Amino acid sequence: MANKPSMDSIRTPDLSKLEKNQGGLYDDYTPAQSKASGSSETDLKKKVEKNSAGSEKSNKGASSKSSVKAKRYIPVRKIVCVVVVIAVVFVLLTLFAPPIFISDEALSNCRSENIFEDIGAEQYKTQILESKTVYNIDALSSDLNESYRICTVAFKAINYTPLAVSVDDCVILSGGSFKEHIVFACLSDDTNEIGAFSSETINVEILINKDGLSDEEFDEAITSIVLMTSGTKKGSIPCVPAIMNVSNVISFDMNE
Repeated sequence: MANKPSMDSIRTPDLSKLEKNQGGLYDDYTPAQSKASGSSETDLKKKVEKNSAGSEKSNKGASSKSSVKAKRYIPVRKIVCVVVVIAVVFVLLTLFAPPIFISDEALSNCRSENIFEDIGAEQYKTQILESKTVYNIDALSSDLNESYRICTVAFKAINYTPLAVSVDDCVILSGGSFKEHIVFACLSDDTNEIGAFSSETINVEILINKDGLSDEEFDEAITSIVLMTSGTKKGSIPCVPAIMNVSNVISFDMNE
C-alpha cells in the first residue's frame, strides 16, 4: 500500500541556489546584449562619421568647382568691360572731341591798317560791336589809325576724328598780360572746316592798341592771349570748344 504524501516530504526551494542560477543566467545574457549594443553603436557612429566626411568632401568638391568656374568667368567679364569702355570713349571722341590747334610761327604776322579810313572812330565802334565779339571796347581809346595793329595768328587745326568739324568763330577766353590793350579777336574767314582725319590752317585776327607798349610787351600782349572756338560743330552736332594758345616763340613787329 502506497504511502500517503505528507507535509514533511515537501521541501522549500533552496533560495541561495536559485539566486545563483538566476545570476548565472543574467551573467550569460548581459555581456552578449552589451556586446551587441556596443557593436551597433560603434557601427552607427562610423556610418555617421563616414557620411559626414563624404558630405564635407562633396561640399568641398562643389565649392572648388564653383571657384574654378568663377575664375574662368572673371577674365571674360573684364575683357567685356574694357571693350565696352573703349567703344564708349571712341563714340564720345568721334562726336564731341574738338580739333587740336597749334600756332604756326611761320604764317603769323602783324600789320598796320587804316581802320578809320571810311568811317569815324565812333562809327567803327558801333560797327564792330554789331559784327564782332568785342573783348574790351575801352581799348579803342585813340582816334588815330597808327595806334592800332592787326596781328594774324595762324593755327594748324588737326582733326583726328572720322567726322568733319566746322568752326564759326573764336572768342578771347583770357586777355593775357595786357588785356586792357586787346580790342577783339575773330577768325579771318566766316566759316572754317577741317575734314575728317585731316588738318587745315585757321587764321585768327587780333586788334590791339599798341600805345604805351614796348616791343617786348607788345609780343607778350599777343602771346599771352588764350582763345576758344565758338560755334564748333560736327555736322549738326555741337561739340566741345577747342582751346587755342598762342605760342610764346612767335614774335610780332608792331612797327610794320
